[in-house]
Amino acid sequence: MEKVIRGTSGTLVPDLPHQQIILNLHDEHSMRHSSDGWRPFVQGENTSLPIKIESEAQKVVPLPISDMTFRQLLDERDKREHEMGQPPAKGKNRKQIAEIQQELEQMTNETPVSVYLNLEVSFSFACIGFTMVGIPLGIRRHRRETSGGVATALVLMLVYYSFIVVGQAWADHAERVPYLIVWLPNFIFQAAGAVLLWRANRGL
Repeated sequence: MEKVIRGTSGTLVPDLPHQQIILNLHDEHSMRHSSDGWRPFVQGENTSLPIKIESEAQKVVPLPISDMTFRQLLDERDKREHEMGQPPAKGKNRKQIAEIQQELEQMTNETPVSVYLNLEVSFSFACIGFTMVGIPLGIRRHRRETSGGVATALVLMLVYYSFIVVGQAWADHAERVPYLIVWLPNFIFQAAGAVLLWRANRGL
């Protein structure tokens, strides 16, 4: 049921503790739409309407996927999967339905969401790979070779983040499995670290 609320005047009162704005309408005139048409609902009263800042701001400026938290990414993935499962519009021919489905696939593409979901998790394991590589390299380096150590650290960081950049750049290309690319540096670093640790333990 639709409802229209109007007032002769109004005031906005910020409610920062609850992250909302209170809209106070004076001399309210409300109408509801039903099967009989529009009918008056409230006349000449004052009313207060809470407006959530975050929800309204997202309607105007959607939150980028790259700025979402892990929980928000999960919700966004579920939302896109639900939209993809919706039946096509009725009363359309095959060509129109195909065009609608193509547009819907572009709008509800969940690959970027999967990329950032995997990226959030893979970052948690990055410290393991860096530690496994760093320990044997630190053993081999002499204490005075600070410049060599810094150069090695920079190279490792560039190698690691190059995979991350590639995965993000290919976020819209599902055929390139970008959500697996963000895991590759972890696998490579941990495998290389295991070999280096084994060699260091053998004195090689």
